[in-house]
Amino acid sequence: MGAVHDTILNHVRSGDFVWNRPRTGHDGKYVAQKYRYADGDGRRYRLSDATAAGLSGGGYEYEWNGHVKVWRYPIERMREIEAEGRLEY
Repeated sequence: MGAVHDTILNHVRSGDFVWNRPRTGHDGKYVAQKYRYADGDGRRYRLSDATAAGLSGGGYEYEWNGHVKVWRYPIERMREIEAEGRLEY
């Protein structure tokens, strides 16, 4: 039978411990392909659609920037994202 998950058990005698989550970095080729843009600080990012077209479970319908659509985020979150400068038109 094949393994479907891994289990990591951790035990300490006191409440004084540090848990460092195991992490692995992305391959450079993957990063270059998927995260094609860079901000002013050199951090990589990718563009994605903020509409909820085709999203299972629906979305939020309201007017944003002159367009009435079904959006992926509630209007309050959309305002936060715009205030953070994370929307690109």
